[in-house]
Amino acid sequence: MQILEVLSDPGWIGILIAAIGLVVAFLLYKASRIGAQLAFQVRSWKLIEKGEKTLPEDVEILFRGSSISRLMKTHVIFWNSGKAMVSEKSIILDDPLRVVFINGAEVLRVRILTITRKTNKFTTTINPSSPNEVICGFDYLDPGDGVVMEVLHTGKQYYPDIRGTLRGIPKGPMDYGSIPELVNIGLFPPKYTRKILYAGLIMMLIIGGYFLFPTFLSESLKLEDSPLFNDNTNIWFFMILILFNIVCGSFLLWKTRRQYPSLLVIEDNK
Repeated sequence: MQILEVLSDPGWIGILIAAIGLVVAFLLYKASRIGAQLAFQVRSWKLIEKGEKTLPEDVEILFRGSSISRLMKTHVIFWNSGKAMVSEKSIILDDPLRVVFINGAEVLRVRILTITRKTNKFTTTINPSSPNEVICGFDYLDPGDGVVMEVLHTGKQYYPDIRGTLRGIPKGPMDYGSIPELVNIGLFPPKYTRKILYAGLIMMLIIGGYFLFPTFLSESLKLEDSPLFNDNTNIWFFMILILFNIVCGSFLLWKTRRQYPSLLVIEDNK
C-alpha cells in the first residue's frame, strides 16, 4: 500500500487544489475582459451529386427548373459570444459580413431557420454580382443573440469562408469550428450520448477518489485486506485505466459540447 500512502499525503493534494484554483481564477479574469465578439460555426451535407454510383448516368438534377451538377446544404450559426452588444454600425459597408463559397460555386437559396429575437432583424441576401456569396446584416446582437441560416449551393466546399470587417472587433468573426455531431455509441439513441458520458465520467471520478483519499475509503469499504489493492502493480494498473477513461470521456464531451446559445438548437444540429 506504499502508493496509497503517498497519494494520501495532504501536502501534494493541497498544492494540486491551489494550482487548480489559480487556473480557474486566470480563466475567469480572461473571460471578464471580453468585449463584443461575433462567433460562428458551420456544418455541411452533400445532398446529391451527378455522377454518383447510385445514380444512373441519364439522371439530371434540377433545382427550380435549372440543371445543376451538385446540391449541398450548409448551416451557418452566427451569434454574439462576447459581453457587449454588436450593432449595425459595426459592419463596414465596403467589406460586409458574408459567407463565401469558392471554386465556381453558386448559391441557390438562403433562408433563416431560427433566430433568437426578431428584433435583431438579421438579413441574408445572395450577392447579385457574386452569386457565390451570401451577404449578412443585422440591426443589433446583444450577448447571446444569434441566428441559424441554411444555404443551398452547388459548391464542393464543406467549410465556406466567413469574411467581413467589424468595427471594434479587429480579429473579425471568431471561428468556433464545425457544428458538433452527437457521438453515436450504438447502444443508445444519440440524444442520450452526452448524458451517458457524463454518468460514466462521474463514476470514474468517484472511483478515482479512492486513490486520492484512500485512508477513509479503504477503512469504510474494508479494501485494505483485499489482495487486489495490496499489490502496487494492480494499483498502478487501475490508476492508469481510470485516468484513461477520464481523459477519453472528457475529450468526447469537449468535442461534442454546444458553444452556441440553446435557443439556436435545431433538429439537424442535434
